[in-house]
Amino acid sequence: MPGPDAGTAGPCRCLGCRSLTINTPCRGDEFVAGRAEIVEFLRRKWNRELGYALRKDMWAFHGNRIAVRFQYESHDPGGQWFRSYGNELWEFDEDGLMTRREASINDVPISESDRRIYGPLPEAERGKTFPPR
Repeated sequence: MPGPDAGTAGPCRCLGCRSLTINTPCRGDEFVAGRAEIVEFLRRKWNRELGYALRKDMWAFHGNRIAVRFQYESHDPGGQWFRSYGNELWEFDEDGLMTRREASINDVPISESDRRIYGPLPEAERGKTFPPR
């Protein structure tokens, strides 16, 4: 699972491209499938989501499926900040490779002064739930 500062690592390093099956379908704000398309999708996404800082909580897991909720903040190339709220569903094969990823994300414009998520997760926040607001 990508760590709390995964967005700073670059798409292939973050996902560890070897953790995806060759044909993994991925749904976010567009539909893509397979390692190469997912890496390109993430490159485009991270070129427009600058200053990315993420907080993620495991919501549930059962068998080979994990559900997480997350919040992240980023700004676009024009300097507009956003807080993005969402949920992700992951499914894995018997070798631990991701076979499916679905995400639902809502972006809310915020002012820079309303930011509350900064950089990698501080040790004091580990294991705590990050409330939506």
